[in-house]
Amino acid sequence: MKSRAAAAVVLCALSSATHLLRADYAAGMRAYEHGDFATALREFTRAAEAGHVSAAVTLASMYANARGVVQDHREAFKWYWMAAHNGSPDAQFALGQQFENGLGTSANAQEAFRWYSRAAERRHGPAALALGNLYAAGKGTAQSDQEALRLYTIAAQSGLPAAQCKLGNFHAAGRGAPASSAEAARWYRLAAEGGNSEAQHRLARMLAEGNGVPLNLEEAFRWELKSAQAGNTDAQLFVAEMFASGKGTAQDDGQALEWRRQLAEKADNTEAQFALAMHYADGRGAPRDPRSALRWLKVAAEKGHPEAFQQLLRLSKSGDIPPLEPEEALRIYTAVANRGNTEAQLLLGAMYAEGKDVSRKDEEAVNWYAQAAQNGSAEAQYRMGLHFANGRGVPKSLEQALRWYEMAARQGMPEAQYALGFMYAGQEGVPANLEESYRWLRAAAEQGNANAAYGLALAYVEGKAVVRDAKEAARWMQEAAERGIALAQAELAGFYANGLGVAQDYLQAHIWANLAAAGGDMEAARLRDELAKKMTAGQIATAQERARAWTPRKGGGQGAP
Repeated sequence: MKSRAAAAVVLCALSSATHLLRADYAAGMRAYEHGDFATALREFTRAAEAGHVSAAVTLASMYANARGVVQDHREAFKWYWMAAHNGSPDAQFALGQQFENGLGTSANAQEAFRWYSRAAERRHGPAALALGNLYAAGKGTAQSDQEALRLYTIAAQSGLPAAQCKLGNFHAAGRGAPASSAEAARWYRLAAEGGNSEAQHRLARMLAEGNGVPLNLEEAFRWELKSAQAGNTDAQLFVAEMFASGKGTAQDDGQALEWRRQLAEKADNTEAQFALAMHYADGRGAPRDPRSALRWLKVAAEKGHPEAFQQLLRLSKSGDIPPLEPEEALRIYTAVANRGNTEAQLLLGAMYAEGKDVSRKDEEAVNWYAQAAQNGSAEAQYRMGLHFANGRGVPKSLEQALRWYEMAARQGMPEAQYALGFMYAGQEGVPANLEESYRWLRAAAEQGNANAAYGLALAYVEGKAVVRDAKEAARWMQEAAERGIALAQAELAGFYANGLGVAQDYLQAHIWANLAAAGGDMEAARLRDELAKKMTAGQIATAQERARAWTPRKGGGQGAP
């Protein structure tokens, strides 16, 4: 009888304590909802210390989010810990966040995984989403797209737009299941209708392309605009493009410019900055404004935008804008080169190799030439050959020089082909390989390389790697002479004087000897004077007049006197 009475007293006490806890929590909630955080803090603390789980969760949230208290992640962690161990899925999820982000404790992906898992087992949507992210990234657990997809599905079915968007991404990419544009579109639409701006943008792109859904530009524009208005920068770019092109909406350059201006100024978006520059350059959506166009081109180019860089180069070369200041050019070229632009890498290499507007730094030149060469630039490969051949910025290496020259030569670069032909002729300490020398000299000469034409002519004169052939020698000597090679002009004068491979012609001989003599060739001067003794005054006057009027041939132009 006494034991029954004691038990009744205990039950009565517990019921009374529980009632008091609930009263403290309810009082705390009323104070919290009315903005009386001091009272809420007091009541929640009292209830939490007595073991009220919901009070502990709310108290932790106050400390985590600085609601009426100074933010204190350690204190938040303490109360989340208590509530999580007492079975609260909200607290278990929050504790997982604390561990994942190192808030109030050391970051620990394995512990985050453990607590997310416990909450997800209770079908807690946000925890399932967070756990899916860990599986997708292989963070705190082995990577598994299949498990991530399963968890995203649980979270998505609970109505979380962020999870629905993730699920759309996985179906679009074929992660965890075969790719399905239709399934991706279905989840994107659910997430978009729930206000997820990323899903709105992705659904808009699918509608604009007819991917997984029927093509519908008008609906695409509506979703893109919703996403853009929510702050999605990718959507803002597309809205601007749709206004500019008139796809899905009425064409409106003014609206396109305004969206791009906001992106350029507030989001520091380089695509928008470049597009804005072109608006001002072309006078689309605003009066033509070259100064504003130039300003935005420079801003975009300094951030590495390749098209802005190309526009600046074009305008500078055409004289439409003043040349870039050296420091400005260096910043822009470096930014664009660091993004893998071959032309910028070449320009930087040349600046440092030549000491143009910067201190000469051969090592830095080689660095940029090497990057451009690896991108497949024949010009850069040739420059690397020159640096190795001359030991500039790298240890001298004829083997490396030949390797780089050949890479450029095989791409058809005549300068590199000539360099190979020259070296294989037994020059620069390279063992002679006359067949290879002839092959590369011929390839370069046929592309108009004057030095190669001269070398090829000598090969035909001397019968090196080919049968002696006076006509071929004269043909290539003429080619080199017409392109301004003084040695070839002197040799060609001798050909005409002696009828070697050409009909004997004192007038032509005099012209070429005179041109070579003007370049300082004394032997050519003596030949010219000897020829004059065999010519009439009229022939000499004609030869001198033609020599004065002569200009070197470039490209396919004429160089014959």
